[in-house]
Amino acid sequence: MNLTSDKIEIFKEDAVINIKFNRDFYQRLVLLLQSTYKEKTEDELQEAGQQIENKNIKDEWVFHYETMLYLVKGSEEYAQQNNLTEIIDLDTYKKKMETNIEPQ
Repeated sequence: MNLTSDKIEIFKEDAVINIKFNRDFYQRLVLLLQSTYKEKTEDELQEAGQQIENKNIKDEWVFHYETMLYLVKGSEEYAQQNNLTEIIDLDTYKKKMETNIEPQ
């Protein structure tokens, strides 16, 4: 986006963009989603679900949680609809996830 001293370039109000990314990036999105709720209690997660369902978000973390939730869910739906998924056994999945880069 371009920026000058008194103007900025932004998306148009009706803009819709398509992006492409691979599985490794998707896994990073999942990790980011998980980071939004990993310290939350079951009650906080239920309250977040109600805020999202009622379209009455009060907490900043719920706003970010919803954003990531829709991005991950939309990615999964697209992958399924376009035959970009596979069924693997759980042990294989765990091994694939272990090779994922995540700071400790």
